[in-house]
Amino acid sequence: MPKQQDYTKLKRIYPVVRMNTKKRNQPIANSLLKCNFHGTVSIGTAYTSPQAGSNPSRNFLKDLSGTDSYGTVWPTSFENLFGTGVRTFIQTLPSESISGANDAAKTLVLDTLATHEIRTLGTPVNGLTKYLHNELTARTIPVGDSPAPQTVPTIQRSNTVTNDIDTFCMRQVVRLPSNLNSILEYPTPSNAYWLIIQNFKTGGYSGSASIGDYRFKLQINKDANGIHWSIIGDNSANGFSDIPSSDPDTTIYWQIDADNTQVPVFLDEWLEIYTYIKRPTKIWTRETPGDTNTPYVQEITTGRTLVVMKRLSTGRYYLIGDQQGDTQVGVENCPWTRFFYMTYCNANTPVYTQTLELEFYDNLPFTLSSVGL
Repeated sequence: MPKQQDYTKLKRIYPVVRMNTKKRNQPIANSLLKCNFHGTVSIGTAYTSPQAGSNPSRNFLKDLSGTDSYGTVWPTSFENLFGTGVRTFIQTLPSESISGANDAAKTLVLDTLATHEIRTLGTPVNGLTKYLHNELTARTIPVGDSPAPQTVPTIQRSNTVTNDIDTFCMRQVVRLPSNLNSILEYPTPSNAYWLIIQNFKTGGYSGSASIGDYRFKLQINKDANGIHWSIIGDNSANGFSDIPSSDPDTTIYWQIDADNTQVPVFLDEWLEIYTYIKRPTKIWTRETPGDTNTPYVQEITTGRTLVVMKRLSTGRYYLIGDQQGDTQVGVENCPWTRFFYMTYCNANTPVYTQTLELEFYDNLPFTLSSVGL
């Protein structure tokens, strides 16, 4: 019988290496797309663009195009993340139809309602000086009467897209008006108390990128306590009456403490917003879209929508909302097609949002505990 090997000495010479299943220094998230408004990025002239459910003379687009200082080409580089047929533009919807001999004539009217400019900072922020100023300049109907006029910078996927982006995080560096509290009204008129900062919508229903079944929105509301943050999920994604609701009694799927006054709304300074969305596992898709007789079951425990704000002047992070579970996919499982970073406000004018840069990740790029949350 061979002599038993004594491993004691070998261990001192060759220490046992224990394999770690997690790679050291492995990033929590990967940056998929980073963009700004430097370089040759420019705003084109307005043109009419028909869309589902909208009169062509009430839907005007200005294309965002060019190459920024990160080397991102608007919109071509976006196709690596979102698929082919991506468009990057600013949409303006007047309160009523605009008549005119041509698009140039209509642009003169549009320019009285909305202002879109790439402006320059005196002092760099995050190493950048150029930012997109998107402003609703005037109203042509009473405050609170209609969701239009509105002006909306947009990243839009093609209506032929079939794959969903199940997990992503968008970082937006944004600045809000110093007088936002006075622009918004409470308690009357009743529909003039909000400003939407972000709005993500699904689409692709019946072959249209503009018809979807689910919407996420980050907004600032005003109530008796003043202005506060709110995040909401619903099925108001330009679905019209074609798409059945998962709950015929309400369009709200979930709502995060709409009267939350714990997180300050910092005005006239740059804020870094991280919006992380993880779509839940999709168990069932209707065999025939829109057929309410086909059973639909959704897994309602694994979805998550999380919004974190970083105040750049202090470096402090704030948790705006964290919704885990519940209904976070529309009834037809439509994919994300529209990402708005916007000025959508039904109150007084002028009101604006200013965006310094955008970045997309495949996950939240930090843990809550690592930023003190």
